[in-house]
Amino acid sequence: MVSGQRIVKGPVNTAAKVSSQAFFNCTGDTGTNDHVIWEYSPQPPTFDRIYTSPEKDVVKDHRDKFGIQQGSAKGEYNLIIKNVQMYLGVTYVCRMEKGTKKAAELIALGTLRSLLSSYCQCQARTYQDSGARLSRLMASVAHQFAKLPGIYSRLCRIALKLNYKLGTRF
Repeated sequence: MVSGQRIVKGPVNTAAKVSSQAFFNCTGDTGTNDHVIWEYSPQPPTFDRIYTSPEKDVVKDHRDKFGIQQGSAKGEYNLIIKNVQMYLGVTYVCRMEKGTKKAAELIALGTLRSLLSSYCQCQARTYQDSGARLSRLMASVAHQFAKLPGIYSRLCRIALKLNYKLGTRF
């Protein structure tokens, strides 16, 4: 790696509420005419490119989700997530085209109901094809959320039991 092709200030793990904005900083040493690149991983282990400096806008397919704020420092290209959604809670990478990279996680904070709803909608599509009943779906959800630490795991189990007993669908 040539001297100067490094991330000077990279993104840090961030938590943001669903429907709010999130911000990741990235400043690259662009003195060597290297480019700053933003990517994210909607389906690990693959990454989709969001932006390559010095363009003025993000890749066309991602303009509705992301924006770039060019900072006052040379090589500063900050990523803005315009409307945080549960599915955007993934890994984001800022890297130099020919040098180092820094990664950070976005943790999308929603209500327990929105978290369970997102998971159930995804699982329901899977179970719909096999003709399984709601009880199997709920058992699967309970199993997945039992892996959550401490209070979240207990809250998920309680919510699932209540919803199942009341016959409430997400």
